[in-house]
Amino acid sequence: MGGRTMVDDRWRRYPPQVRGWLGVLWGKSAGQAGGTANLLLSHMLDTAAVAEIVWDRYLPPVTRLGPDALVGGQGKGRCLFAWLCGIHGCGKATPGVPVP
Repeated sequence: MGGRTMVDDRWRRYPPQVRGWLGVLWGKSAGQAGGTANLLLSHMLDTAAVAEIVWDRYLPPVTRLGPDALVGGQGKGRCLFAWLCGIHGCGKATPGVPVP
C-alpha cells in the first residue's frame, strides 16, 4: 500500500491485496485528512451529506429555485445538489490520477 494508512483498523481484516485495491480509491490523502487516508466512497458520502446541510441551512431560497426547477419542483433540487457535490470526486478513480 505504499505507506498509506487505511481508514481504520477494520480494514485489516481484508487480505493485503484487497486493501491495496481499496487504497487506490482514495478520496483524501492522509496528509489532507488528519493523518488517516479517507477512501473515495467515504469522501463522496461525506461531501454529499455536507451538501445537504449547506442546502438546508445556508442556501437562500432564491438560490434553490434553479435546481428545484431543473428537477421538477420545490425541494427536489436538494437531491441533485447533494449528488453533484458527492460525485465530484469520481475522477479520482481514473487511471490518470496520481496516488498520494
